[in-house]
Amino acid sequence: MDDKMFEERLSGLKQAYEEMPDRLNAQEITRGIIGKEGKKRRFRYMSLPAAASFAGVVLIGGLLSFQMMKHPESSPGEGKPGIMQQEQHPPAKEQIKEKAEEAKAYYSNLLEVLKKKLNNEDAGLYPFVQEANEAIAKFENQPFANEKELDTQSEKLKEKIESHVSTIDEQMAGLQKKAEKGETVSDEELLLLLSKQDQMYERYNEKWEVISGQATADMENFESAIASMNDGTYGNKELQPIVTEIRKAGYRFFDAGEGMINIQPDYTWPKKMLGGRISASFSDWSDLSLNSPFLADNSVKSYPDLAERLVELEEFTLKNPNFGRMEEVKMVYRNLLQNYILKGFFDPNIKSPSPEFTASIEKMRQNASESETYKSIAPLYQKYKEGTLQKGEKVKISSALQTSIPENVSPAYLLPLTAQMKDQYGELKASKDGQASISEGPYLGSMSSQQAVALRMYFYAVLNKDYDIAYILTDQKKSKAEFIQEAEKAEPEYKSLNHKVRYISTESSQSEEGLTIIELYSSEGKEKTFSIKDNQLILRQ
Repeated sequence: MDDKMFEERLSGLKQAYEEMPDRLNAQEITRGIIGKEGKKRRFRYMSLPAAASFAGVVLIGGLLSFQMMKHPESSPGEGKPGIMQQEQHPPAKEQIKEKAEEAKAYYSNLLEVLKKKLNNEDAGLYPFVQEANEAIAKFENQPFANEKELDTQSEKLKEKIESHVSTIDEQMAGLQKKAEKGETVSDEELLLLLSKQDQMYERYNEKWEVISGQATADMENFESAIASMNDGTYGNKELQPIVTEIRKAGYRFFDAGEGMINIQPDYTWPKKMLGGRISASFSDWSDLSLNSPFLADNSVKSYPDLAERLVELEEFTLKNPNFGRMEEVKMVYRNLLQNYILKGFFDPNIKSPSPEFTASIEKMRQNASESETYKSIAPLYQKYKEGTLQKGEKVKISSALQTSIPENVSPAYLLPLTAQMKDQYGELKASKDGQASISEGPYLGSMSSQQAVALRMYFYAVLNKDYDIAYILTDQKKSKAEFIQEAEKAEPEYKSLNHKVRYISTESSQSEEGLTIIELYSSEGKEKTFSIKDNQLILRQ
């Protein structure tokens, strides 16, 4: 190819480029340039020497680079940001705010739906719902590297809002769809489901206790009634809707002793519903929750089974130190071990340990002599054989198996209030008399003491800015204006406590008569202490 032909080709390439629109991608530019030369020319071009081909490629690359430099903000499509800007430039504050507002609107819409489904205007006070609200606030204030990251995180936020601001059965339905696609359900999703069961337990238990007397009237078919409630074949048409609602939320019915049927979270439910689409650690934990080795009155069904369960819990704890509910696992281990020792060595109904109990220790020695569980039990067993074991002597638990949660605490959530507590709160507002409006209990669906209910009402009043009622529930030693100022400052802390608190202890003071001490605990340990004086339901700050 002579110089003249080469110049003509370069001129053709230049003309083809100048006639193209500004906004084209690489493929369109190439088609346009080649198309200008016609089919015959294109064939000749493909057979040109390498030097000419290389020159054409270099020219196309240069033209593309020029186009991107000339229009960095443009990309194919009307008015859309260019690729380089999307990948290299952080989004504007207005863009982040727009995405945050979309998330807030989505959250508000789902919350209104949730309130109607639960028939509870305070549904937004559930900690699992508050987590979605906190995620929006975090999103609004975090930086993003580029618009692509903003879009990605915005979609993830929407998914989080959807999973958190939903009922238990709605979330399970979503997880089942995921499992049907062959996807593995994450521990995070499963732990959220279990948290909902824990936090909504009072709601479902209260509904059950209102009607449970009707279900236990026929004692001849007691066991079969429980079985039919759990397998979905319960025939009482009047009670069936509530029984079905409770089962769909992942709770099970069980024999609570003395002719009573109660409900509890069925921690095996997710595994049954999702099959093999859960992690090995969650599957193992679910198996450990299958069969309780205790009767309803806390007496031991089988010492060998209980000894085996203790070793299994130890193995699970040591194998899965980062499991999301590890503190609960350790609490179960502690309670089971203490019951094993207490019932085995110190049962007041028998003079000496049963042969079954001592045989279970011997079996543990043979099969798990190196376990921390056996090492904890062995010293007591040796003292028993020597006749030196002191009544009530406690077992020492290995540090690796100890929980940060103290003994003598009860599972508890602060808000929302149960329906019965909410009714009493309304009476309190009407009467302005804290002592007269809060009953001693018991409260349907809840194990809260009278003092704990007063504390929960106090939290409810502060978080709803109902300062007149909150003030009534204090000793009123401060002026009302001063109290309101301090209550406003305390509101963020109370929101945090409502989110974090999982356990509560209530004890009478040893140093001051009539004083009740209430301690609130999260999974990390003690969070805050409150006092109530003389059972008069007046909180002291």
